[in-house]
Amino acid sequence: MTVKIDSARVLLIVFVTALGLIQIPLDIRFRLLSRRATLGILLAVLVVVLRDTVLQGESIKRLLSPILATSAVGLVYLVAHRASPKTVGFGDVLLVTPLGLAIAYSDLDTVLYWQLAAASTAAIHGIAAWATSGRQTIAFGPHLIVTAWLIMVLSV
Repeated sequence: MTVKIDSARVLLIVFVTALGLIQIPLDIRFRLLSRRATLGILLAVLVVVLRDTVLQGESIKRLLSPILATSAVGLVYLVAHRASPKTVGFGDVLLVTPLGLAIAYSDLDTVLYWQLAAASTAAIHGIAAWATSGRQTIAFGPHLIVTAWLIMVLSV
């Protein structure tokens, strides 16, 4: 049995991987996410999504649901950031945009699973950090990236 994997999905997984290789060490070490890297990957994801939509001969309307889902996730993070900037950094708000679009375009149904997985792994990490060292904060970006990558790879 042969599994057909389209080039757009592969490129989106590559971009999420690249984003992880750049951002995870930064966020773990410095609690900092590179806006330039995030926005660069967002541009790359947009190009792939638009190119694939045109090559598939589909209407641009096909992008409406992934864009709405990405916007909804981004809005939730923006509201959380505004309510508590120390809890959710603006880097996390930016980070969910390329990740959300990549996931939503690949398989819209998995966006909610991604958010649940990221929140769950971060909660476990936070509880473990607090219990072992008394730390009250953790880097959330790695949870967003790793769970996005896993969701995309496992849904192939």
